[in-house]
Amino acid sequence: MEQKRMLTEGVGVLALTVLFAFGFIYIPIIGPLLLFLLAIPILNYSYRYGYKKAIWILASSVLLAFLLGGELMIPFILTFMLPGLVMGEMTRRKEISFFILISGVLAFLVMLLVNYVIIASLIDINFISTMKDWFEETLKTSENVLPLTEEEYANQLKMFEEIALYIPKIVPSMLIFSAIGLAFVIQVIAFKLLRRKNDNIPSFPPFSEWIFPRALLWYYLIVSLMFYIGISQGTWWELVILNLFIVLEAVMTIQGLGFIFFFARWKGLAKPIPIIITIVAIILPFLLYLIRILGIIDLGFDLRQRLKEQK
Repeated sequence: MEQKRMLTEGVGVLALTVLFAFGFIYIPIIGPLLLFLLAIPILNYSYRYGYKKAIWILASSVLLAFLLGGELMIPFILTFMLPGLVMGEMTRRKEISFFILISGVLAFLVMLLVNYVIIASLIDINFISTMKDWFEETLKTSENVLPLTEEEYANQLKMFEEIALYIPKIVPSMLIFSAIGLAFVIQVIAFKLLRRKNDNIPSFPPFSEWIFPRALLWYYLIVSLMFYIGISQGTWWELVILNLFIVLEAVMTIQGLGFIFFFARWKGLAKPIPIIITIVAIILPFLLYLIRILGIIDLGFDLRQRLKEQK
């Protein structure tokens, strides 16, 4: 009976692979979303039957994708199915929710890097030159609507050129944030479905209880010092420090937002209040600076524990 169910579910995963691959090829907007959802059935299969059985399903899915869409379909299928397989196995081993998330992030990161390298090698384009040309076309189009003086045009073009030079430098942090976002969304959706049949699926703690290791604060301070001094300017280390700075700033911001949610609960405020503060902070980015400072103070002085002791 178990063998029959395993075979049936495996065929179901393969059928979804075919369906989603067709959608990816022939439905421009919805197709990529369908491919993203491929992580969920393989996660479920890996959770129920283990990674060894799931690898066979993954290999069969890759073969089907190749037959349907050629070799270019392979990295796309692997990008979403491999992290799902890894996260399913970690769930099967009863790891905590954050460990499962990290395993998914690492798997996504590897696949996104592989895709980036493949695309960069197959498509021979100069990113900076392409961005500059696009910005010039944008400026010319906008000039028809809102005429610019020669000086304004030159200033705008210079600003766009600086952006075009900056974006390639932050590709690593963009890939990290993409991997985190993809893994988090997949885990939330998949775990909601799994909990319908199993109560032992781990869940994330409330956002108000999210606290990062204090060591990250010291890393952030050291990286910030190196970033602002410009000690690594013009070297390979510039890219490393720039991307570390961006990622650690995001960590401190999340820490600050977590404290706001904690404080709202501690004071018995209405649940929508911290959510509204978060939305306003995203709309008005200067508020994120204050929230980041709050996160640094919270992590450095353990504000949440101090408040708990007061009650």
